[in-house]
Amino acid sequence: FDGVTRYGARPAATLGADVELLDVDPLRGVATLAAPDPSAVPIGAAIVDARLGASLRVRELRATLSAASSRIEVYGVAA
Repeated sequence: FDGVTRYGARPAATLGADVELLDVDPLRGVATLAAPDPSAVPIGAAIVDARLGASLRVRELRATLSAASSRIEVYGVAA
């Protein structure tokens, strides 16, 4: 979120405590999250939920923000 492109292995990251998993599509490796701030969903974080079958490592995300809420669509790979 700081605008800097990084190359190489990413350090392990964790989701913010207030991130909520709303929907998953395990076949496409996509999850929809609600979070008060997009920085609560860092690249490299693992999403763990029984609906996924395996954990999903965040590789890319798209945030949609409004005054009332924020939705973050996460694209990932099995971790």
